[in-house]
Amino acid sequence: MRGTKTANPKQRKTNVSPDEPGLNLQAWIEALNAAPTGSMTDDRILGWVEGPLRRFFPFQRFLGSYGRLSGGRIRMRGPVTSGHAPEFIASLDGAFDLASRGCFAWWVQNRAAFILDPADPPPFASRRELDEIKQFSLGAIAAMAS
Repeated sequence: MRGTKTANPKQRKTNVSPDEPGLNLQAWIEALNAAPTGSMTDDRILGWVEGPLRRFFPFQRFLGSYGRLSGGRIRMRGPVTSGHAPEFIASLDGAFDLASRGCFAWWVQNRAAFILDPADPPPFASRRELDEIKQFSLGAIAAMAS
């Protein structure tokens, strides 16, 4: 998956300015200042996500995870979730081939944020990912870069 960064096919101009009503830059500054540092725990991350981050970005559900990529296989460890049904969390694979999830493969290669809107999916979205969105009523998904 090495190589040059590919363009984000779903990148859109937002037409949002800092003066836009509803865009609370103070909440964003507070979220950035409150971001946990040092030794991380699930509770510290979740406290930040459900508190300062949610005040700026009012999402319905959150899934964050860390893991290891080796030989084209992802091994997830420590998912941190908020708002997801237990059935969805139980359905998550602890390990999977990177090729089986097109969005995840694209994200690993590009390390760039993207939106997965099932009504207008990016060309790299896999049928499996779209089926899961439908099965668990996930709606549009924002994937962040790290």
